[in-house]
Amino acid sequence: THSHSGRLSSSMARIVLLTLLCIGFSLPRASSASGVSLDAACEVEGGYMELLQTNSEALPRKQGDAMVAALAPAPFWPMKGGNVNRTGYLPEVAVADLSEPSWSWEEPNRESKGLTVPNMKVFHSTPMIDGHYNVYIQSTTGWLYSIDKAGTLRWEFDTNAHDPGNVALLGDKVFGITSDGSAYSLDAATGKQLWKHKVADSAPRDTFSAAATNGFVILPSREAKGTGGNLQIVAVHPSDGRILWRYNQSTEQTKFLGDKGYNQMPAIVDNSVLFNSVDGGAYRVGLKDGKEIWHTAGVPGASFSTAGGVVVGPNERIYVGLNARPEEGMLRVFSFATGEVLASKTFEHEINAAPAVAPLRPGGPLAVFVAVGLNGGCSPRAPAAFKSRIVALDADTLAQLWEFVLSVGDGVTAGVTSTENCCPDVFGNPTVDAGGTVYINWSGGWAYAVRDANGDGTVDIDDSAEVTAFHHGGGTNGNTGLAPGMAVVPSCWKILGYKSSD
Repeated sequence: THSHSGRLSSSMARIVLLTLLCIGFSLPRASSASGVSLDAACEVEGGYMELLQTNSEALPRKQGDAMVAALAPAPFWPMKGGNVNRTGYLPEVAVADLSEPSWSWEEPNRESKGLTVPNMKVFHSTPMIDGHYNVYIQSTTGWLYSIDKAGTLRWEFDTNAHDPGNVALLGDKVFGITSDGSAYSLDAATGKQLWKHKVADSAPRDTFSAAATNGFVILPSREAKGTGGNLQIVAVHPSDGRILWRYNQSTEQTKFLGDKGYNQMPAIVDNSVLFNSVDGGAYRVGLKDGKEIWHTAGVPGASFSTAGGVVVGPNERIYVGLNARPEEGMLRVFSFATGEVLASKTFEHEINAAPAVAPLRPGGPLAVFVAVGLNGGCSPRAPAAFKSRIVALDADTLAQLWEFVLSVGDGVTAGVTSTENCCPDVFGNPTVDAGGTVYINWSGGWAYAVRDANGDGTVDIDDSAEVTAFHHGGGTNGNTGLAPGMAVVPSCWKILGYKSSD
């Protein structure tokens, strides 16, 4: 475990070192075998310095930010995907063994606020972890909760909305947007609302994600009321919520695919914002003004996917999952600089979760981890056998490095009954730590930590050196949040916390 004083000293030392590097040197874009460049550039995020996996030009610091940085340690997992690149990678070791959680936490009995699916009072989101190991997660009931590292509730906040997506942490603040299009900010220590402003007609449903960096909060939003995805991105200022810019993906509000976003997870890299459309298109716009830098069209005739996110690797490539047609998934790879499609790979089943990009193992090649499988159901139905698997691919060539095949599912999400619904994807997004452990949440009712320990290209579910697992018995939609010596696993009905023994 890490003491508070040790964590603070470590954060201060890192801030001093990075500040000297940033102002003293011109750092090129470069990546190391670990996936985090030793020459990585510095990004100022809400008053603290953070190493990114590609270099990002630092924005001007506000007066007094240095003092804030020293007092507020950087969040370990500030947003879905763990960082502004959305790679799902923690450059430190978390917890390798998931066989027995240290604690579990369930939501108090709450009433749903208008979801079309009855009885759905669940966690669809990802747990965020701040620099003090506190956890933040929201429910489809509209309540946002903060839990301490021992699994005890710190505070709760009612957003007065339903299914409010994934929040983002920035310094000592929490940011999000409600279903009625109101952006808000909370004090991370107390849960007190700092401001709330109407910035859009409405916000999307499901598991869309906020993003935050110094001077900007990026929010998927809508110009018209309704459910489903979004057709615009709005940027607001973290200090007061004032609108800075708005980018419209399409003016056709009834369009189902095409330019529409769904479960968007915007990335922020090199003073630009990147996001995708549900048909596998990709966008890059300026962080400061929202002006389009490039837009690459999606795949004609693509089917619906809940994957929803762009992932920007340290190799200057962007990875987007989609479904080229029903029951056929596709991974598209774009040039970060130009938006050119560099490669694509199809799969026998759908992709309904964003990939992760991280080293395959310590000192190993850079890999992209893709979850492949058909989504289950929102209510009990007749069994339909299908195979689910996770594949690790070479991040440059897309050659397969290993696969982890799960047992055949029956087409029904674990734990779903006529009175208890969840409607999750078959997988949450994979996440990876510096030890090469890959964390997988599967809606067959299991949480996994896996690695190809013997390097034979197959992760053996019966080999305890390669797989540890916990059966929570529910579906799952979020990714496992990671911190040094800690992992937090979300399922539909409970949150599981793991802490290392050292």
